[in-house]
Amino acid sequence: MSFAIIDAAARPGARVCGCAPRSRYCTPIANLPLICHVFDELAAAGVDRVRVIAGPRVGDELEQVLHGGGAWGVEVSYASPGETGGRMAVLAELEWVVADEPVLLYPGDCLFPGQVSTMWERFSAGDVDAVVLGAENGTVRRQRNAATAPSPHVSSTPAIVGSPDGIVIDRLRSAGADQRDLAEWLRTCGCRVGVCELRGCWSYSDDTENLLAANRMMLDALRVPAVEGSFGDNNLVDGRVAISASARLSGCILHGPLAVGDDAVIEDSFVGPYTAIGAGASLSGAEIDNTMVLAGAEISHPGQRIEGSIVGERASIVRSFALPSGLHMRLEPHSRVTLS
Repeated sequence: MSFAIIDAAARPGARVCGCAPRSRYCTPIANLPLICHVFDELAAAGVDRVRVIAGPRVGDELEQVLHGGGAWGVEVSYASPGETGGRMAVLAELEWVVADEPVLLYPGDCLFPGQVSTMWERFSAGDVDAVVLGAENGTVRRQRNAATAPSPHVSSTPAIVGSPDGIVIDRLRSAGADQRDLAEWLRTCGCRVGVCELRGCWSYSDDTENLLAANRMMLDALRVPAVEGSFGDNNLVDGRVAISASARLSGCILHGPLAVGDDAVIEDSFVGPYTAIGAGASLSGAEIDNTMVLAGAEISHPGQRIEGSIVGERASIVRSFALPSGLHMRLEPHSRVTLS
C-alpha cells in the first residue's frame, strides 16, 4: 500500500486543544504533535504518498509541522474541503484515488498503533474489496472514548478501500454513503469486507484524562531501551527514557517511560512514569508523574506532588517564599471564612 488520505476536516465547531494554541491535529502528545504520530504509523505500514484534507488554517498549520513529509520519506499534498464541506470532499478524493489503486482512509485525530500494517496484510490476501477495524465477532465497532462525541470524520476508524472492478465506487455514490460512518457503511453495502480486530486505540477529545491516555499510549511505545543507573550531574534513571541531547538535568530521579524535550531544564526533581516534559520547559524542586508539561512551561518548588495534570504552554506553577501576610476582618453574625 502506498497511498493514504488523512481526514483532517473536522466539522465546524469541533473542539480544539485547550492546552496549546493549535488545532486538535497538532495537539502535543508525548512531546510530538498528534499528526506526527499518525505519520509514524503510516510510514511504518509502507505508505509513501499522503493526501491531507483540511481547511486553509489547519492545512497551513500542518504544512509547517510536516515540512513536506521528508522526515518519514512520504510525499504530502493537501486539498481543501471547499464549499462541499469536509465529508463530501473526503469521499470525492477517495472515489478518485480508489479507481486506480487501494487507498487507506485515516482519521487525522486518532491513534491506532501497529494496526495499519495488519489491515494491509489482510487486504493483500486478495479476497476482499475493503478492510476495516472491528470487534471479535466481525462487526464494525466505532472507536469512541467515554468523553468523546461522535466522530467528526467520514470514518471513525481506518479503512482500506480498493475496488478494481468498480463495485465500491458505484456504491459510494449510492444513498447512505455520504451520511453514515464509512466503516459501518462498507460492512452493509454488499462489498466484500475484511474485519481486523480493533486493539489499542484513541480518538481526540480535549478532556484531561483522555489526553493523558494518549500520552501514556505513545510513551509506552517509545523505541528506546530500558536503563538503570546514574548519568550526568548526579541523576538517577530507571526505565525507558527519551531525553534530548540539549536538555539539562541535575540532581534528578527519573522513572520511565518518559520524554524530555529540547532545551528543557530539570533540577532537583523527581519525574515519575508517563510524564512528558516539553521543549524549553523548566522544573525545579518538583515531584511529578503522569503529567504533560508543555513547551515553555515552568514548575518551581510547588510544595506538593503534581500528578494526572496538563500544564499548558508557557504556563507557570511557582511557590512564593514571601513572608506571610496578615488578615484584617470584620465578620457579621453567622458569617463564615474558610482558609486553606
